[in-house]
Amino acid sequence: MVLLFCIAMLNPVVMSECIKPTKEKTICAKIELSSIKLILKKAETDTYIINTKLNYDSTNTPVAIDYKIESKTGQFNIKEDNKQSNLPTGEDGGDILETLNKLKNICTVMLSPKIPLELNLNVKSADMGHPATAVINLTGLKVSGFNFSTNGISTVCIDSPNTVSCKDFCINSQFGSFKGTNLGNANFENCYFSGGVGLYTLDFNGSFEGSKRIEIAIGTGQLNLILPDSVSIKLKSKGVHLKNIKKLAKDENGWYCSTIKNSKKEHPATAVKELIIHIDGSMGIATIR
Repeated sequence: MVLLFCIAMLNPVVMSECIKPTKEKTICAKIELSSIKLILKKAETDTYIINTKLNYDSTNTPVAIDYKIESKTGQFNIKEDNKQSNLPTGEDGGDILETLNKLKNICTVMLSPKIPLELNLNVKSADMGHPATAVINLTGLKVSGFNFSTNGISTVCIDSPNTVSCKDFCINSQFGSFKGTNLGNANFENCYFSGGVGLYTLDFNGSFEGSKRIEIAIGTGQLNLILPDSVSIKLKSKGVHLKNIKKLAKDENGWYCSTIKNSKKEHPATAVKELIIHIDGSMGIATIR
């Protein structure tokens, strides 16, 4: 099932695509947008496994929505093809871009909380003067894989514990602004964040068990790193100026460590709660909170 939408310039269009559950056991979603804001969240009802609404005022750039089932996995794709855009260039193009920036180009994707999801999201603008935007709310969803790439203004939050294991939780923010809230709820084994030039906030509060590994690269950007108080922290950095590090003590091996230890004597049913963090940069600044 493939739907191809071609939208005339500055012609407001509202479209929706609703997919009912059949025989899929998991869903793999791949979303590629540039001039359209992405809002992703939990569905409000159980009627559909995927409910997509597209409000689009833009050039006649095609947007394709595709869904098929392969080996009990629902393959869901949304792609905006800017290569076929008839956007003017030069002085007129600048005027058109200014007009488009004031319009509401929004793609809202609502997903079922009952089925494991592998999310591959690419929200990047080709025009640096008009950054891409994404608001990702993973609260209540079963996220088994997460790969998000952006170069604009984006947020990710997960306000309740993910009930399935997510081996790799990956975010790439080349520049712009990114804020992640309560990422400790993601139930990841490994978290990878790659930044460049921008302002980044990573909040790892949340509920989790065991040891989690976090790899952070920030280039020359600025990082606000928010760490939970109730877990053991081990942090090592290279090429980064650390600020407000006094809450952690440096040991003989160069690790900055917290003094909190979760012993099995105090919590016999759980292992040590621990975040092991590496931060690399090129003269970037990391503020520990």
